[in-house]
Amino acid sequence: MEYYQYFIIFPDGEQQEIHHTLMMGDIVDINGNVCGSGDLDPHKIAYRVAGCRRNDYFKEITWYYKLELMTRDDVEDEIHFLGAKKFKDEHLDKIFKKLEKRLEKKRKK
Repeated sequence: MEYYQYFIIFPDGEQQEIHHTLMMGDIVDINGNVCGSGDLDPHKIAYRVAGCRRNDYFKEITWYYKLELMTRDDVEDEIHFLGAKKFKDEHLDKIFKKLEKRLEKKRKK
């Protein structure tokens, strides 16, 4: 049986153990929890996962996730991006469905 450990490494070099995996590009809070679109706030400290390293020692596997501090502008850009993505997903899908229905009607004629 393998034993897994996960650590986040802050920009100043300090480490903190977490109990879940992360992915490259994830945005996390100071405790290593992934921030969802509603959790992002330019007034809170946020980090982006910039790298990861795996260390194997017998059956003990340790993952280290390197974090980079995000600026306020970076967080605001991410909020705007997620808002635009949500808009696209919700509204453009409706528009495309309407256009498909119109095309089907024209093909039937």
